[in-house]
Amino acid sequence: MKEKKNELPGYYILNELSAADKNGDAYLLVEKLYQRCKESYPQLSYDSFTAHKAFLMKRGYLHQEGRRVYLNRILEYENSAARALSEILSDNTLPGTILPESISTGSITLTSEQTNAISMALSHRLSIILGGAGTGKTSLIKALVEQRPRTPPGWLLCAPTGKASC
Repeated sequence: MKEKKNELPGYYILNELSAADKNGDAYLLVEKLYQRCKESYPQLSYDSFTAHKAFLMKRGYLHQEGRRVYLNRILEYENSAARALSEILSDNTLPGTILPESISTGSITLTSEQTNAISMALSHRLSIILGGAGTGKTSLIKALVEQRPRTPPGWLLCAPTGKASC
């Protein structure tokens, strides 16, 4: 019979790490994890916390690297993503795409820096576009989609936040 997580000693640790995961944190430092658990369970001693954490690690629910405590499944996702990215980065270049001297999308003409970013993105299998608010990331991505070659390789575009994700 499979054990229910909410009946395990230290289930509160799993709950706190699951909540952290939902907020985008892959792990919590052990001190921060204890602090969060202590907020929910004021009577919790550090010794009990440590014993429960060890129990959950032995059962395969948790993994600890240095001070970082992970849900085991999240660490497995991270390691899998790292292996995939490493494979892509080992041969990251694509044949270059010839771009027009001036690129516009809608009523916006891209700067030379944005045009260079599009050229770099189109000549690599993996590219990350970063920038603060108002720097033109959404316009750049729109132009990138318009300029991409229509033949293989396939394209995958991810925009986890902001206007570009819509």
